[in-house]
Amino acid sequence: MCVDPVTAAAIAATATAVTTAGQGVATYMQGKADEKGYKQAARQELMNTAVEESQYRKESRKFAARQRNQALKSGGDVASGSLAEIAKADSQTMELNALMRRYAGETEAESLRFKGRSAAAGATISAAGQFMQAGVEAIGASANGDFDAFKKKAA
Repeated sequence: MCVDPVTAAAIAATATAVTTAGQGVATYMQGKADEKGYKQAARQELMNTAVEESQYRKESRKFAARQRNQALKSGGDVASGSLAEIAKADSQTMELNALMRRYAGETEAESLRFKGRSAAAGATISAAGQFMQAGVEAIGASANGDFDAFKKKAA
């Protein structure tokens, strides 16, 4: 059985178009998978940050307690005066440091989520381009006048 050249060209163009469309689907799915991975990394970053912040606060409380105990051992008045001011300033600094750790983690998590959204959007745009390319390939034979042969053959 022999296939005429017009049919062979149509089959080849269709196969190429299907392959290109398949690549578009694969690109889109990869972008969605990347987005999911970045979202998971962002969640993990937030959990790690929460643990770090909690540990830092715990260490800060221990430091403040040691500082207060040393002042009491030396006979200092920790309830008023310069020792109380120093303890207050240290407490504020430690709280600021804890909040900065939280902010850094939230900023990193947002950056990861943005990367995920960008990966998904880029994949969607790329897939759309590949689908358009598949359409061009499917009708590309008409630029060579091959589709006129189909019309003549059908008539």
